[in-house]
Amino acid sequence: MLPGAASDSLGDTIVLGLALRKLMGLWTKDGFFNGYLDTVEVNLLTQCETYPNQDMDEQYEIKIDTPDSPGVGTILAKSIWGILRGLESFSQLLVPSGSAYNVNSTQIMDFPRFSFRGLLLDTSRHYLSVNKILETLDLMAMNKFNVFHWHIVDDPSFPYVSEVFPKLSGIGAFSPHHVYTPQNISDILEFARLRGIRILPEFDSPGHTKSWGPAQPGLLTPCYNGTKQPLLQSTGILPFLKHTFNNLTIQSTNASPPFSKHSTRHPSIPGALPTFIAFIA
Repeated sequence: MLPGAASDSLGDTIVLGLALRKLMGLWTKDGFFNGYLDTVEVNLLTQCETYPNQDMDEQYEIKIDTPDSPGVGTILAKSIWGILRGLESFSQLLVPSGSAYNVNSTQIMDFPRFSFRGLLLDTSRHYLSVNKILETLDLMAMNKFNVFHWHIVDDPSFPYVSEVFPKLSGIGAFSPHHVYTPQNISDILEFARLRGIRILPEFDSPGHTKSWGPAQPGLLTPCYNGTKQPLLQSTGILPFLKHTFNNLTIQSTNASPPFSKHSTRHPSIPGALPTFIAFIA
């Protein structure tokens, strides 16, 4: 209930706790109004899930001062992700009025038309600070986006810090300051999780790998333009050579980068991707 703790049936839910705290500062009584919403009940009907996933149920119902529950507000959902979306909608129903907030009597039954509602950021061409990415995730949650497509590396730069191949970012990034460390990535993953947002990281290959070449001689395909001298602007990995696959698979069984570390229990990451990321971890 608001203000205060959620129902005991919800248990110790970090995801819900964060969402509730965002609303606590908005909650006020105003004795000048004839009526006010004294409580909002948050009812989660199933066990709280830990990670958002592609099949998550985001539908919810909001009831505020309805005929069957006068003077009471209720947010009802079958999953924690529905609760998050419902709390977001509830916060948007509050209209500032001086030192108080007004809310109309209403009933809303809502669910997403599209299960995949994503936003793409290309941090290879245009590096964004961690704080800007977190700010974007907050704005995504406000608008009920649920997938962050992170185009993290490409031809222009390689900002992903690989613990197995540190030269990839050491040489391939714009500068030592324009990188994402394993801790940065873990922080971003957790920040997104608490807002019901899946992260879809993109590592282009075999094309779009120009930024990989300086750190891995022989990795890229030589390109020719009617001469015997290869051009220096190759952007694709050289296939079918043993050393190419050796470079990609070295220490793959021992690597534990942030993406693959979360992948065994993080349905937001496609099944084949953690294996690939382990290659370059």
